[in-house]
Amino acid sequence: MDNTFNKSKRTMVKDPVSALPVQVIIFNLIKNPAYIFSVIAMTNICFVVTGLQNWTTYYMTTVLKGEEQTVYLLFSGAALTGPAIGGLSGGLLTSKYLGGYTSKKAIYFCFITFLCLVAVSIPAPFIDNLWAFIALIWL
Repeated sequence: MDNTFNKSKRTMVKDPVSALPVQVIIFNLIKNPAYIFSVIAMTNICFVVTGLQNWTTYYMTTVLKGEEQTVYLLFSGAALTGPAIGGLSGGLLTSKYLGGYTSKKAIYFCFITFLCLVAVSIPAPFIDNLWAFIALIWL
């Protein structure tokens, strides 16, 4: 426990808040499945987003034969508006109509959204139109 100086009484007092050892904190986090699955999900999201940011513009210019300026504008628009609109609309829908992010309805909503994501992702490699491809990326 940390000692602190009480200026008003000019005495040393014991700190009422004691810190847990780092090993205990790490062990508690590892035992928490919600934390572990959240970390795995965020890691996967970062992996996918980084891959999209790295390869999408190259794919659109090389394979889809898009003009470089058009490709950069389209991808910038999709990368900026897609997550923002998705986060705002998903948060609004979850909070207002599904009872919050901890409700059982929200879990089903997330799963249905995931299935829709998979459905629009499957045709992306088979499309040879720049505008249709960026629409699928945006979704």
